[in-house]
Amino acid sequence: MRLVAGALVLLLAACGPQANAPEAPTTEQALAHVDALIALVESGGASRICDFGGPTCHDSVDPLDPRAFPTTRPKITSVRLVPRVDHPDGTWSSAYVRVELCGLDGHGQTYHSEMMVYWNRGRIVSTEPAYWLGLGIADGPVVGAPGGPPQPCVG
Repeated sequence: MRLVAGALVLLLAACGPQANAPEAPTTEQALAHVDALIALVESGGASRICDFGGPTCHDSVDPLDPRAFPTTRPKITSVRLVPRVDHPDGTWSSAYVRVELCGLDGHGQTYHSEMMVYWNRGRIVSTEPAYWLGLGIADGPVVGAPGGPPQPCVG
């Protein structure tokens, strides 16, 4: 089941001048972050994934079911830069790299997940580092169920 994390978009919106909005990590930096996160999970360290997450990580992953930890490496199906956006009311949304992954969780269920990889207080972090939970990113203010049946994991 894919959940949409609409609050994540709001998390990145902040007040202040455009100069305070950080640029996104490079694609190479974002992929290195995701690869290190995957390596942590593969080495049995999935309980420490919030070391790679943003400030609200523990709110979205506690408690984790160790039986659901994936035993196979996910496929990265898409990587794209989402630029910084200045809003008419003077607020802005930070730039980030959107990484989409899919694979099988520890129960053998297919997941499709989306991660925002961004700068936070001088370090690269990601939303929803528990990539096997199948969480997504809402691109707008309306949150709803994804359309249609889950797609096969290809990439």
